[in-house]
Amino acid sequence: MKKRIISFVIVFSLISCAITARVGYIAYNNSADAGTFVNSYTLSVAKKELTIYDCNKRKLNYLNKKYAVVIRPNKECMSELNKVFSEYQCQNIIDDLKSGFPVVRFTKEKVECKYLKLYEVYDKYSDNQLCAHLISSASSGIENYIGTEQFELKISFPQDANGRILSGSEGELISNYYTDKGVCLTIDSSIQRICEKALGNKKGAVVVTDVKTGNILALASGPRLDLKNPENANNDYLNRAINSYAVGSVFKIFVAACALENNINPTYECTGKIKIHDTEFHCSDSTLHGKQNMKKALANSCNCYFINLALKIGSERIIEFADKLGFGCAQEIYPSFFTKSGILPAPSTDGQTALLGFGQGRLSATPIQVAAAIGAIANNGIFHSPNLRHCDISDNSEKINILPQSKGIRVMSEKTAQTLCEYMKYVVTNGTASAAQSKSNKSAGKTSTAQTGIYENGEELYNAWFAGFYPCDNPKYSITILREAAISGSIDCCPIFKTIVDNLEFSD
Repeated sequence: MKKRIISFVIVFSLISCAITARVGYIAYNNSADAGTFVNSYTLSVAKKELTIYDCNKRKLNYLNKKYAVVIRPNKECMSELNKVFSEYQCQNIIDDLKSGFPVVRFTKEKVECKYLKLYEVYDKYSDNQLCAHLISSASSGIENYIGTEQFELKISFPQDANGRILSGSEGELISNYYTDKGVCLTIDSSIQRICEKALGNKKGAVVVTDVKTGNILALASGPRLDLKNPENANNDYLNRAINSYAVGSVFKIFVAACALENNINPTYECTGKIKIHDTEFHCSDSTLHGKQNMKKALANSCNCYFINLALKIGSERIIEFADKLGFGCAQEIYPSFFTKSGILPAPSTDGQTALLGFGQGRLSATPIQVAAAIGAIANNGIFHSPNLRHCDISDNSEKINILPQSKGIRVMSEKTAQTLCEYMKYVVTNGTASAAQSKSNKSAGKTSTAQTGIYENGEELYNAWFAGFYPCDNPKYSITILREAAISGSIDCCPIFKTIVDNLEFSD
C-alpha cells in the first residue's frame, strides 16, 4: 500500500512538471500556432438594425454599399495596406496593430487583396437621406417604434495562452448581418422624393395620403436633416408633419361641411367687418366682399361669412363634427407612434365660436390630421385614419403580417362631400388658390394664413397652409402643405402644391 502511494506521488509530480514546462514554453516562445490555441478573440466588423422599406419594398435605409476591411497584425496584411489606404491611413493602422489585435477600416471601393479580407456592408443613412425626419429616432421617428433587434457581422480569432492572435488563422465568420428582415411602410419613395424636392430646405411640412385607404404616401419635413452628420449645427430635428400648428382658414372647409350636413347654407352681405358683442372681426385687409354664398365665401376666404355661419350652426355641432374628422385627437400612425393631438377647443362664448368659424383662437392641428380630413371629402365622405404601417419583411424578404385594408367610417353624406369638392375646385379656378392650379387644371383645395400669436422683431409670424386633393375629377391624393413664418398660403404653399401634382401627373 505504501509503495502504491509513493508511485502515485511520483507520477503526479512528473505530470505537474510537464504542464509547467509547457506553459513556460508557450509564454516565452515568440511564435504562436494552432497547437497553442486556448481562447478566442471576437472582432465586431459591422452592425445594423431592421431595414425600413417603402410600400414597393424599396429600401429607405442601409442603401449605400461600402466595404469593411479586416486587417490582421501580420506582415502579409501590412504589405497590402497601400492597395486600399493612403500613406497617412496606413501609418495609423500600423500603430493600431501594435496592440496585437485585428482592426477594421472601411473603404467605398472594392480592391482585390490576398491577405486583407473585405466584406460588403452598408451605411445606415445616405447623403440627402430620404424620409430623414420620419426615420430618425432623434426626431421621434419610426426607429423608436419598430423594435431593437440587431444583426452583426463578426469574426472569431483563436488566441494562444498569452492572449495573442494566432498568426496563421483568418478567423471564423459569425454573422446574421446579411438579412432582409425589416418593416415595410406605406410611404412611396417616388412620391416622397417629389415632395421633399418641392419643399426644399424651407421650414414646413408636406403630407400626402391615399384618399381611398388613408395610407400615408409621403411625409416630409423641412429644413432637411443631415443624418450622416448628427453634429451638424444646422440640423433641425422637429418633425413638423406630426407637430400641431394654428390652422386658420383651412378649417372653413370643415365648418362648411358641418353646415351642409345640417342643411344650413345661407347667403351673407360682407362689409369687411363683423361685430360680435364688443369684439370686431375683419376680413383680410378689411376687404369688402359684398354678397356671398358659401361657394364664393370659400373662394374669397371671407372671414365674416364664416363667423356668421359658425354662429348659425352652433359650436357644439362644429366640435362634434370636427371630432369625427380626427381634430383634437392624437393619431396613431404606426403601433405606439402617435402624432401630436392638436387642440379642438370647446367655445363657451359667441366670440370664441366666431374665432373657431374661421380657424383661429386656440384651434391647432397637425398636417397629418388636416390631410386625413381632406381625404374624407375627396373620398365621398368616408374617413380613414392616417396609417403608416404596411407589413413586416421576413428574413427571406417575404411580406408577412400584412395590415388589413381599412374600411373607413362615413363622416358626411356623399352629397356634402361632392358639393365641397366642387367648391374647392372653385377656390383654385376663381379664388385665392390660383397658384395651385396644375398643368392639367385638376387641382382643388383651400389656402390658409393663420395667426400664431408669436412675434419676431415686432412682427407677428404666420403659419401658411394649402390643403387639397388631386386630381379633382377622380381624387387619388390628399395633399397638405404647411409653411412656418410665411406670408400666405397663396404665396408660400400653392406653388409647392402645383410642383408636386405636376410631377405626380408626369410620374403616373
